[in-house]
Amino acid sequence: MTTTPFISQKGMTRRSMLGAALAAVPLAAVAGPAWADPAAPAVTRLMLPVPTGPHPVGTVQLHLVDRSRPDDIAGPGHFRELMATVWYPARDVQRYPVAPWMPAGALQAFLADAGFSALAPLAPLTAGHVGAPVRRSGRRLPVVVFSHGAHSHQGDHTIMVQELASHGYAAVTVAHQYDT
Repeated sequence: MTTTPFISQKGMTRRSMLGAALAAVPLAAVAGPAWADPAAPAVTRLMLPVPTGPHPVGTVQLHLVDRSRPDDIAGPGHFRELMATVWYPARDVQRYPVAPWMPAGALQAFLADAGFSALAPLAPLTAGHVGAPVRRSGRRLPVVVFSHGAHSHQGDHTIMVQELASHGYAAVTVAHQYDT
């Protein structure tokens, strides 16, 4: 008796798992209310798990440029740049939009690389609220700088940094230049 392996010789990667999950969303979409137009099926967005801490989460993206350090790889006239995302305990989050899992351009490139470009509108949302005010407690926030490992990107660890923020930490993730 022969069996066919569930995964290829290459193995199941995070990209292929994400692609499979995003591909399954339209099949699992829940129909809208009875008065909804049947010709327009409801689209269900994936949500990353809600953090377990007592604080809601805010997030902000930073584009940092060090004009004192030329970037030889980028060429003449270019300086060192770094994209970072800060996750922090927030307050009054209701007025602020929920953050997407990845910036639109990065997500499109990520999904295209995995062969799932058409699924970008179904990408997961986070528990973070873009630009929500920081929760002030009268003392400084402990800061964790999180640098993802090789063959990874900063979005792979969103659940972890949201969890830290919900427990009172400021977590800073970086997008490694020329590697993400």
